[in-house]
Amino acid sequence: MIVDVVAAALFTALVGAAVVVGRARSTIDERRRVHILIGVGLVGVALPMISQRDLYPFSAWQLVAITVPDTIEVPHLMAVDDAGREYEVDYRAVRPVPLLELSSWFDTRFKQLSSADRASATEWLVSRIEAARLEAVARGSLPEFGVLGRVGAPFFLLHPRFWDRPGGQPARPIVRLRVYRDRWAVGSRLAGADPRRMLQYESSVVAR
Repeated sequence: MIVDVVAAALFTALVGAAVVVGRARSTIDERRRVHILIGVGLVGVALPMISQRDLYPFSAWQLVAITVPDTIEVPHLMAVDDAGREYEVDYRAVRPVPLLELSSWFDTRFKQLSSADRASATEWLVSRIEAARLEAVARGSLPEFGVLGRVGAPFFLLHPRFWDRPGGQPARPIVRLRVYRDRWAVGSRLAGADPRRMLQYESSVVAR
C-alpha cells in the first residue's frame, strides 16, 4: 500500500512538473522549472534503486536479478583455425547478432535442431567469423555496433575486445566452431580458479 502511494505521488509530481515547464512564460522561469523537473526525475530514479522496488514509471532495473547458485554453467564459443588453434570469438565478429544472445541460443534452440540444421547454422557462423577476421586484418580492428561506435552502449553488459589484444586476432583462416560448456563454482572463481570446460558441440570443417 505504501509503495503504491509513493509511486502514485512520484508519477503525479513528474506529470505536474512537466506541465509546469510547459507553462513557463520566460527563459529564466523555464530554466528554473526544468531544474524542478530534473530533480523530480532524479528522485524517481534514486528511490527504486535504494529500495529495490519498482515505482511505476520508475524501475529498479532488475535485468538479471536472480539468485546465483553455488555452481554455474554457461555456453562458451571458440573459433578454430586451419591449424587447430582455438581463439576467443570477439563479440563484434558475429554482428549484428549480440554474442550474449547467440550464446543463449546455443543453450536452448540449437539443441532442438536436426543434425543438418546444426551443420548449416554453424557453417554460416564460421563463414561470418572468417569474414570478420579478414576485415579485422585489413583494418587492424573491428568496427563497433551502431553509428556511435565506442561511444554507444548497445548492451547492458560489456564484452572484451579479444581481437584488439596482442595475439588475440586469428592469423589463419577460421574453419571450425566449438561450443563448450563452462562450469565453475562462484567461490572458486572469485579465488581465481579456471572453469571446468566441457565440449558440447564441434562443427565440421568449412573448406576454404
